[in-house]
Amino acid sequence: MNKNQSSTYPKIPIYSALILSTAAVVLTVLLFLKRDTIVYVDSMKLLSQYKGTIQAKAAYDKKVAVWKANIDTLTSELNAQITTYQKDKKKLSAREQKLTEELIGTKQQQLANYKSAISENASKEDQTITAQVYKEINDFLKKYGEEHGYDYILGANNTGNVVFAKPGKNITEAVLKELNGEFHPAKK
Repeated sequence: MNKNQSSTYPKIPIYSALILSTAAVVLTVLLFLKRDTIVYVDSMKLLSQYKGTIQAKAAYDKKVAVWKANIDTLTSELNAQITTYQKDKKKLSAREQKLTEELIGTKQQQLANYKSAISENASKEDQTITAQVYKEINDFLKKYGEEHGYDYILGANNTGNVVFAKPGKNITEAVLKELNGEFHPAKK
């Protein structure tokens, strides 16, 4: 072996090691410098101005109005029956008074049970509607975040879970515009 051959073989592993080391340093620096893209939305504004929320609330309010009207009608009928009984009580026999009082008591209990059932139904309906609206918004935010390359979309509300963010990190208006643009009202 001559001197020139022996000096070229050791240089290849040194160059390879140098290239690999440089690549590792560059990759580490790039990964370190890559920052997560974090933005936020105003949850309350998004929820209150989403067309799906507005439509769901209007439908719920109509149901509540019907339930309330039914309760008001039943209450008026019961009150009229009580007023009539009090007016005619002196004309009734003891047996008729007792039967009328029992009938009124039964109707009062039925009305109380009906009010309770309506209240329970209203609560369940509200929870169902709210869960559906939240699901629609959250599904949209996941898709929106993926399409726009965001690592995180935080939900800010009045409790201060996002205390500070640089200007431009609030994407509420852009999300709301696109979310409402994709909303298709339910057919009645």
